[in-house]
Amino acid sequence: MLVTVIVSVVAGMVSGLASHYITIKKFLLPRKSKLAFHPGFLGEMFVGSIASLVGVAMFNPETMMDILKVSILAGISGQAFLLHNRLATEQVKTDEIQSISKKLTELEKKNKE
Repeated sequence: MLVTVIVSVVAGMVSGLASHYITIKKFLLPRKSKLAFHPGFLGEMFVGSIASLVGVAMFNPETMMDILKVSILAGISGQAFLLHNRLATEQVKTDEIQSISKKLTELEKKNKE
């Protein structure tokens, strides 16, 4: 049981790290700004390990090869979930910027009249 958990966590961390590198083309180090803490590649390793643990718990693989397969697939899926959320957030920001731009244009037209 402990070996299964360790293998699952390590495989998830490695798949999270690989997914981070594939997505960004470099390793972002953790950093702290005035407003927030940005975990960098460590955040994606954490998500990959948690996703792989959930995947192994749900599918209950029997052999070590099956544990690795499930862990890697779940770790990459966790990264896809994060990427989807990032894209959705960026879309909301873009929509808000366009809305503000339209309102500014309308105000400028009213001021000219």
